[in-house]
Amino acid sequence: MALIRNVEPGVRELAVYIVARSRERRITLNRTRLVKLLYLVDVESIRARTAAVTGLEWAFLDHGPSAVELLSTLDELERNSPLYRATPEDAPDGDDWLSATRRTVDSVVERFALLPTNELLDHVYFHTAPMAGALRGRPLDMRRAGDDRSPRRLLALHPPARPGDVDQRLSRWRTQTAARLAPLSLDPPAAMLEDRADKLEFSGVLGRLHVPDALEL
Repeated sequence: MALIRNVEPGVRELAVYIVARSRERRITLNRTRLVKLLYLVDVESIRARTAAVTGLEWAFLDHGPSAVELLSTLDELERNSPLYRATPEDAPDGDDWLSATRRTVDSVVERFALLPTNELLDHVYFHTAPMAGALRGRPLDMRRAGDDRSPRRLLALHPPARPGDVDQRLSRWRTQTAARLAPLSLDPPAAMLEDRADKLEFSGVLGRLHVPDALEL
């Protein structure tokens, strides 16, 4: 008899599943990245079929899209288990989830978990419809995710333009640094060695000065 997949996972299940699937790809998550991936699960699910998965009330909080009840859930998971070291053996297999839900979650992990943190945050802040025009401290209108039906494409990030005088500034910095680090020169010349017997002090110079026997001062 074929297995009927008709269960929506809870937030705890989703969190452990996402961490475990990420670790399969040699990716270790932290709380910031996990929260953003859970947010993207809802965004992508609403965009594809007008239904959220987590049931969370997302808002624009101090660190971007988040949910108060999610943070308390993560607090509990972190206290009671090594959440961010979860393995597939620790996680649900997702076989009894709605097939569309599992596809969405797996797609989010595949597409976004590997991104460097800055690129992940860039996508969340600037390329998800609920964050467009969002006000800090206010709930997000997650229904807006459904307004964008086009396939998502991650935009390439480009490094900032170099200032026009950067080469001159670097040259001046190298010259100043070289002058500060220039070795001490003495006239007449002497050898700078570690010597317990002789200790001469110069202003701004630390160390010991050893003068060869043949040198007349």
